This record gives sequence, C-alpha cells and structure tokens, in this order.
Amino acid sequence: MDERNAERPETLHPREAERDESMPERAQPCISIHYLMVLQNQFKHRIDPNGDGKATFDEVKNFLRHYQPHITNRVVNNFIQRRDLNGNGIIELIPEYILDITTPDYTQTGAREWFDLEDTDGDGFVSSDELETIALNVGMSRDEALGTVNTYYMTMDTNKDGKLSWDEYRALYRP
Repeated sequence: MDERNAERPETLHPREAERDESMPERAQPCISIHYLMVLQNQFKHRIDPNGDGKATFDEVKNFLRHYQPHITNRVVNNFIQRRDLNGNGIIELIPEYILDITTPDYTQTGAREWFDLEDTDGDGFVSSDELETIALNVGMSRDEALGTVNTYYMTMDTNKDGKLSWDEYRALYRP
C-alpha cells in the first residue's frame, strides 16, 4: 500500500471541517494578470519545478524540506490536504495555490502548521535564526530575509528573547 494514501484522513475538505463560525469564508481573490504571472513564476520556482501547474506529493515534500529537512509524509499529506480543494491529492496553481497565497487563513490550525514547520529544531520556539535560514532556503536574499524576520515576525517577540513562543507566534494569525 502506498504510504501517502495510508496516512490520508477520510475528510476530503478539512477547511470545511475546521471552519470557525465567527470567521468569514475566505474571499475569492481578484488579482491582476501581472500578479497572476508573478504567482505562477513563484509556484514554478518554489514548488512545481516541472512547470505543469500541479504540485505533487514529491514536489511539495521537496518544498517543505526548506523548512524541515526531515519532513514526514504525514506532515506533507496534511499540508496538501489543507489546500487541496477538490481532493485529488495535488496542489494546483489555479485555484488552490492562488487562493492560499492571496487570502488569509487566520485559523489556529493554519498558525500551528506554520509554527511547527518553522520550529526547525523542535524546541517549541521559532527563533529569528530559524526564520532567517528558512527565508534564505526559499530564495530570499539576506537583506530580504532579515527584513521579513525583523519587520514581520519578530514584532511579536514581546519579551525580546529573539524567539517566538506559540502564544507570540499565533498572534501573527489574528485578523
């Protein structure tokens, strides 16, 4: 039996199951042709190296290795499933990737998913060094990486210890 399928839960659309009634449905994105081309290029260079518009299990796993070098199949399956709107086991450029990038997911499930991916050493914190390394791994320049880490993530470091606890991190996901 294929290990990927063995770990796949029964629910095809987990976003429906986890929807918090106090949160509005994710809006349908309205983007320019130029921005669509930017996202298509980003998708191809980060996740879909063969450029077919579909990120397979193996392609997603290779992408997630930028975050966690020893990523498990279960984590990859969960990552795909949270984005896979039609249940085919693939993240497609349109609509799934575009929707994921252009509309915010403020759920605690979304926050936890990224926290766990960005806590590369598993110590229960996301450090500025971990974030910088990930940003460099996904292709940012050092200046872009430092800017993103310092002006976005570390603004939530309320105790100024250079790392984000779960409580500090999940504050990034509040609308």
